[in-house]
Amino acid sequence: MQLFDDIQRTELRPKYESESEFEYHNTSARAGVAAYRAVVEQWFDNYPEAHKSDLRARYRSRTQSDHFGAFFELYLHQLLLACCYRVDVHPAVAGTSNRPDFLVQDHNGARCYVEAVLASCPSKEAESAGRRATKVYDCLNQMNSPNFFLAVHVAGTPATSPPGTNLRRDLERWLARLDPDAISQLYAEDRREEVPRFQWDHDGWSMEFEPIPKSPLSRGKRGVRPVGMRVPEARWMNTAGEIRKAIKSKASRYGRSNHPFVVCVNILDWTDNVDVLNALLGDEQTVVSFAGDKVVGEEAARAKNGAFGWEGHPRSTRVSGVVVARGVAPFTMGKVNPELFHHPWAHVELPIGFWPMPQWLVNRQERRLERISGKSAWSMLGLPDPWPASFD
Repeated sequence: MQLFDDIQRTELRPKYESESEFEYHNTSARAGVAAYRAVVEQWFDNYPEAHKSDLRARYRSRTQSDHFGAFFELYLHQLLLACCYRVDVHPAVAGTSNRPDFLVQDHNGARCYVEAVLASCPSKEAESAGRRATKVYDCLNQMNSPNFFLAVHVAGTPATSPPGTNLRRDLERWLARLDPDAISQLYAEDRREEVPRFQWDHDGWSMEFEPIPKSPLSRGKRGVRPVGMRVPEARWMNTAGEIRKAIKSKASRYGRSNHPFVVCVNILDWTDNVDVLNALLGDEQTVVSFAGDKVVGEEAARAKNGAFGWEGHPRSTRVSGVVVARGVAPFTMGKVNPELFHHPWAHVELPIGFWPMPQWLVNRQERRLERISGKSAWSMLGLPDPWPASFD
């Protein structure tokens, strides 16, 4: 059994907007994609036969949560094998019918449960709206626009399928009436507000198209995507909250065990150390002291909403540690290094030697987490540097 189809591949084009990750990786003949296919097929070959059908079905799904969830499980399975662990998939746990992703065992017989989860993954409703939108972008990228690229400013999402063919026709007619040299002059004179725009709305989705003139030498060339830039609607990010929600969804799922339990979170949205520490230890805040109406002091503190809780009031103590992967994906796995954060008040502590990659340990004397370096995940997986060697 293989993840990908055994077919002849000739496609060297970029990914269509409406294609799923699997559909593109399955058909592309580009060197970087071929290198990725070869690596994950080897990982899949190392996956237990009894569990291949389920993982393969989810990996080939158009639903992001299914596809990226299966990819992350396959990635973790291979990474744990690279740590020289014995890895059992979906082991039985006493007292519950729920089964974690992995039970790992080292050469001394020490065991640990490991669970994979995604954070900041779009809902199925958001994915459906996104697929409706991507079909429009694919339609627009097929239109004839010899003189202009388009910057697209977007607000909202379409509740129903937009008539992409009609939009493409109207945009082509509008662009044909514009003078690229005159618009280039407006940009050169910093008069962008005078550049004409094309406004289009459909069932909760608003798009404003801004023409970007091509250079004289590039005009008239066919096969060039006209949609050059998309400017999405501004939104508030709550990555820390998404990480906390992901941990909470797994923290009590398998009861209280005598073995350590590690939750591995792959964050699909942008994140940094501030988000991660806010998620685990509580949001950063400033506590202001007053005497009457006068400020007499300010003190840095953390809100009591962290996944680990706070001293004297721990939370999620069945979780021994959290592995944070910041956007592990097919073409980022050569530079993203998952880091382990030990739970300060875990019911079962995790041995330091469990995780050879970077980890954060509890310094109880100074009451803080301290980072210690470790190996890189990509070197343990045997990925070439750079990864992939070529995107062509």
